Amino acid sequence: MEQSFKTKTVCLNTFCGNMYLCILFDSNDKLVKLIPYYGKSGVCAQVFLSSICELLSALLKDQKLALPALTSLVGHSCNAGTSCVDVLSRYVLNTYLKGGENNNEEAKG
Repeated sequence: MEQSFKTKTVCLNTFCGNMYLCILFDSNDKLVKLIPYYGKSGVCAQVFLSSICELLSALLKDQKLALPALTSLVGHSCNAGTSCVDVLSRYVLNTYLKGGENNNEEAKG
C-alpha cells in the first residue's frame, strides 16, 4: 500500500549557514520524519545531521520517546556557537511538540 505524506520545508539559520529541514506528516498531521539539507557544509556535517534526524524520525513514532530525545539535544554548542542540533531540536520542540501548530496532548507530557 502506497502512503502519501504532507511536507513542509523550513529554512533554519545556523552559524554554519542555512539548514533546510523537510518535515513529513502523515494523514493525521502527525510529524513522522525529519530530512535535513545543508547547502555548503561538508559531507561529515551532512552525515552527522542526517543520522541524528534518522534517529529522531524513528523516535517520533512514539512522542513519549521523542520528547526526551529532542530535549537532550538542546543546549549543545560547537566552536561556532549554538550547534545545528540545538537549532533543529529547539525548532521541532517549540513548533510541533510543545504548543506549536501540530501539538497534541500526548506530547505535553
